Amino acid sequence: QQECLKIMRECEGFTPVSPILQFSYLDENKHRDKALQMGLELLKASDYIYMSNHKDAKYSKGMQEELALAKKLGIKELVLELPL
Repeated sequence: QQECLKIMRECEGFTPVSPILQFSYLDENKHRDKALQMGLELLKASDYIYMSNHKDAKYSKGMQEELALAKKLGIKELVLELPL
């Protein structure tokens, strides 16, 4: 949440969307694949992708799939230097 708030402050005109927060109601143990697929669908409607530098997320399978899809679709990566 804090990272999304920082992006909102630094990137006026952008609307940050976090699949993890958006689909937090799903049980990860039961619905992980569904949540990942929903996140990829959400990405298809995005203009940019921002990859979190958080140690638990940076190299996650889900984020790697999102980045691969973004590259395939020509979605640019938004690079920000944000203190966490």
